[in-house]
Amino acid sequence: MDINTGHLVSPKKFEEMQKEVMRKLTKEIAEGSANGPLEDYQPVPKELEPAAKKKLASKDEAYVSLTSGGKLSRWAARQRKAKRKAAKMSRRKNR
Repeated sequence: MDINTGHLVSPKKFEEMQKEVMRKLTKEIAEGSANGPLEDYQPVPKELEPAAKKKLASKDEAYVSLTSGGKLSRWAARQRKAKRKAAKMSRRKNR
């Protein structure tokens, strides 16, 4: 799941996306580009897999509302907050 957009994809679809990105960005990766367009995708925790499967409902991808207050949207919000906090601590450390 992309924690910033709420884009939820099945593991099979994610593998296909990774292969496509690798084909398109081979040059950038070879140059040492550390971050790719799939960097914000994170695997859904085990306890939230039933909710993710229900949302996907045998589709390859779906969007989760980030403002609904559901289990997946609350998890994504916590992940975004942790990411912001880590960036803030990194900036503080580098001063």
